[in-house]
Amino acid sequence: MRKRLAIVRTVSGFTDAIAAGIERECEQRYARRKGVRIRVKYAGRFDPESTPAKLFPALRRNRVNALLGAGSYEHDLAVMRAVTKSPLNIPVLGCVAAGVEKFRIDLGEDAEGLIGPSQWEDQIQFRPELGPTPHDFVRGMRAHAPNVSCDYPAAQAYAAALLTAAAVEAAQSLDAAKIREAFSDLRTSTFFGDFAIDRVTGRQIGHRMLLVQWHGGQKVVIDPEAHVETGTLEFPTGWQLILASFQRFKMTSREDDDNRDGEQDKNE
Repeated sequence: MRKRLAIVRTVSGFTDAIAAGIERECEQRYARRKGVRIRVKYAGRFDPESTPAKLFPALRRNRVNALLGAGSYEHDLAVMRAVTKSPLNIPVLGCVAAGVEKFRIDLGEDAEGLIGPSQWEDQIQFRPELGPTPHDFVRGMRAHAPNVSCDYPAAQAYAAALLTAAAVEAAQSLDAAKIREAFSDLRTSTFFGDFAIDRVTGRQIGHRMLLVQWHGGQKVVIDPEAHVETGTLEFPTGWQLILASFQRFKMTSREDDDNRDGEQDKNE
């Protein structure tokens, strides 16, 4: 079965990067060999009242079977609400916002099977070099704020404080340039994961992105490498999305038997 992708996104630097990452991955030899193609691209405001009328026929015409939403929280929620309530029956759905608890609450039962990226999950347990373990962080947070979801943004903020303290200590100064230099030399880990930044660009090069999927109201970390030997991924609930901008596609498909899908639609 060929993988016919659609990207439905807002227009911003962030979503530009996501779309570019997916397109770059789809051009790789392994993805093309497996029949992965982007068939529909939509960039702009998603209006639940008017956008489906012009977008959904393109999804149906191109037989899209994997759709990625990328934008603000409100954008992703609107896209997934519209698609899951429609008769499209796209088996592979995911969006950037799907990695937080609020998304599951707001989308309700329709969140089942959706995939999203996550910077951190307490399911990944290890002993870091700095600060508490994931278990200790979650326990402490719940003790102080039992009604607040322990999602990755909260963990990210706490880890940032730990790393800043370590950089200040290494720099022995509050001077911004010296702290920046200390960050460049920092190679460590917190409960949030490994930390290392590129000295020139300042970009994170140590942290690993996770993929999560909603099952029975719970987030489950999925591993795109789990079925590399056979080249297959299980579809436990009939829904699956591999976000190529974060991880490579590892899906089985038959070799292309025709080129009858037509040109990819572009809805701007």
